[in-house]
Amino acid sequence: MRNAMNNVLRMFNGEGVSAEGIIKVNIWLTEPIKRDRFIESWSKFHGGTPPATTMAYVNALAQPALKRGQCNGDWLNSIPA
Repeated sequence: MRNAMNNVLRMFNGEGVSAEGIIKVNIWLTEPIKRDRFIESWSKFHGGTPPATTMAYVNALAQPALKRGQCNGDWLNSIPA
């Protein structure tokens, strides 16, 4: 979870946006997480002012490579317009 949040911040910071500029976050989980560890990471991520958040558990991801960290975004090009 921490790596995912750091990746989001890295991407946003590259565009000149800080965590304070995030107004909504959707989190899709495929396995249970430890709530206390999540709260700790989440607090560091948003710096005390959390954005609106939705967290959902799903059975699987449409692109399993996302979970393994092997997806570079090229799969988006294969989706018909």
